[in-house]
Amino acid sequence: MSLLRYAEHLELPERHGIRESFWESGILLIDKPAGISSMDVIRVIKRLIRARKIGHGGTLDPFATGLLPILINSATRFSNDIMLGTKEYEGVFVLGEAFDTQDITGRPVQDKKHVPADFDLESLRVLAAKFVGPIQQVPPIYSAIKKDGRKLYEYARSDEAVEIESRAVVVEDFKILDWDGVDRVRFTVRVQKGVYVRSLIHDLGALAGYGAVLAELRRTRVGTLFIEEAVQLSTLKFVSDIKENLKPITNIQRSEK
Repeated sequence: MSLLRYAEHLELPERHGIRESFWESGILLIDKPAGISSMDVIRVIKRLIRARKIGHGGTLDPFATGLLPILINSATRFSNDIMLGTKEYEGVFVLGEAFDTQDITGRPVQDKKHVPADFDLESLRVLAAKFVGPIQQVPPIYSAIKKDGRKLYEYARSDEAVEIESRAVVVEDFKILDWDGVDRVRFTVRVQKGVYVRSLIHDLGALAGYGAVLAELRRTRVGTLFIEEAVQLSTLKFVSDIKENLKPITNIQRSEK
């Protein structure tokens, strides 16, 4: 049973045929699985509890996994505070390829290029270091950023040309962990608000001259919130599961160290 189908079978709190309202406020840390969107996660939570407000603290692409903060009731007013927090990711990219979406969910825009033997792990690390600090980044056209009142992905899906301005963003750390010597590379990255990791990988590949596409991505930190505190969405079957894992708003308000 898929995660979205299983939500239809959740135990709902009812009295006299009417679902009870959920009044508690707090933050629920979900370890999002691959294959569903951040809004899909919210739909599952809404199926389980009837809260006044439910939101999230930063979208994860459907193919990505990891930490997704879900904000319930009064906690939703801290959404911007969470999104401003430092984010950490670990992932894998493929050298020698480039896709229109800048990740493996899209279509190739070049033939696969062979990476020569003299291009080694240290070469990758030197290139990655060039992206650490304040940089200018052009967001991917397959994104929800708006241009002239329309989301960029709407231009992409209708094959319309659009000029995308670069933005000033900050990459705090970018480490190349290892490389299989052929095309798959593992990395970690720590970024501030507004950085698109798939664009970062795309730009590294362009600088290398071979292309690179994001193949796997997992978010491990958002501000002071960490993946170790998160729960699997599939384990939330009862309202009591939500209450048991709901963290107080004070966890959101504390400043980053």
